[in-house]
Parts: sequence; structure tokens; C-alpha cells
Amino acid sequence: AEYFVNAAKGNDENAGTEAMPWASVRNLNEKKFKGGDVIKFHRGQNFFGQINMRSSGKEGAPIVISSYGEGKKPTINGQGKVQTTVLMRNISHIILENLCITNKGAAPKAKRYGIELQAMNAGIVKRITLRGLTVRDVNGVFSKEEGGGAGIYYWAQSNRIPSKFDNLLIENCYLSNCDRDGIKGGLRPWMDLTNLSTNVVIRNNMIEDVGGDAIVLIGTKGGLVEGNRVYGARRRFNTADHDTIM
Repeated sequence: AEYFVNAAKGNDENAGTEAMPWASVRNLNEKKFKGGDVIKFHRGQNFFGQINMRSSGKEGAPIVISSYGEGKKPTINGQGKVQTTVLMRNISHIILENLCITNKGAAPKAKRYGIELQAMNAGIVKRITLRGLTVRDVNGVFSKEEGGGAGIYYWAQSNRIPSKFDNLLIENCYLSNCDRDGIKGGLRPWMDLTNLSTNVVIRNNMIEDVGGDAIVLIGTKGGLVEGNRVYGARRRFNTADHDTIM
């Protein structure tokens, strides 16, 4: 099925067709979707809150979240009111493309993300693609000790069930003004190297103006990073005395 979201003409009680679209992100968080379903946000519009998808696609039939219409990419804006604007926990076979994701609060806050992918005691999370996205204005904190922050953050936790990502692709995205990092992987427990994510590819992205690191593949085995451009990493880091610049 195809579902449409249009802030200007929609209503969340509608059927979600192009003629009777939804108005907000609400139904993405509440409804069950099936493999092959496509959810489209109208270009040139702003949508507020958090997307917290609960449904997986299936092999050969991913769930696709994308855009339609004319104009700039539709913006999903967490406004700094949520920890993560787009959260995908333990779901597989997803394509997220052609959207703008932002999450800027009134003040920096630790562990603030634009997109967060979790494999949390869930086994293998498979085939997630992030493509053609803009991720901007995510004001986490610079300090690692306080928790940092990132434009895109993927991490696996295996304290009860061995878990990892397999076939994670991040390509042709533009990240700007993200703190602490641009694209970052994570691993818990930190020293358990038995369940490293595999087939992670990060390519042809442009990353500008990040407070710390541009791309960090923590918890990843044999990852491929190619064709990326980075301008202005460590922008809020004083290389003379290793203190942060606020």
C-alpha cells in the first residue's frame, strides 16, 4: 500500500490515500505496516515530533519512507523536544530517503540525535538504508563523557541476546551542524567484540560543520567508507589545549 502525509490538507483520521492523506507523523508510530508499504511526506512542508517506527519490512520488500510532490525535501523536526527525531529500534528491511531531519533544542543536550538505529538484544537487524537525506542542526553536547550526540547514530546492545546490524547502507546524505559527531556507530557492552556489525557501507555523503568527528565506525567489522567529503570537522574543538570551544 501507499500512504501519504500532507500537513496542509491532511487529517490523521483519514485513510492515508493521496486524496485523503494523513496530517502528521502520528500514524507512523501507531499503525502496523507490511513489507512493500510506502509512506510519503509532501515536499515543502514541515512535520513536527518523532517518528518511532515499530514495523519491519521483509526480504525483497522493504518498508519505504520517502517524499512526493514538488519543492524542498519535507522536514521532520524534533525541535529538541525528543532525544531522537527518527528512531528505529529492532526493525529490519527499511529504506529512509529524500527527507530532511533536524532536532535542535533551545540549548545543547547530551545524547541528542537526528536518526538513531538500535539493535537492542534483538539478534540481527538487517538491511537498513539511509539514502538522500539531509540531517542538520542537531545540538547534542561536545563532551563524550556527558554523552555527546550525532546526526546519525547506530548502536547494538548484546548484554542479553547477541545483536548487531547487517547490511546497513548510508549513502548520498548531507549532514550539517551536528554535535558531537556526524555518523557514528556504538557498541554495548563496550569491550564485547563478539557481535560486531557487518556489511556496513558509508559512501558518497557530505558532512559539514560538526563539533567532533565526521564518521566513526565503532562496533563494526569490515566496514566500507568511501567517496565521502568532510568540511569543518572538529569545529568546536581547540586543538591547542584539547578543550572544547563553546
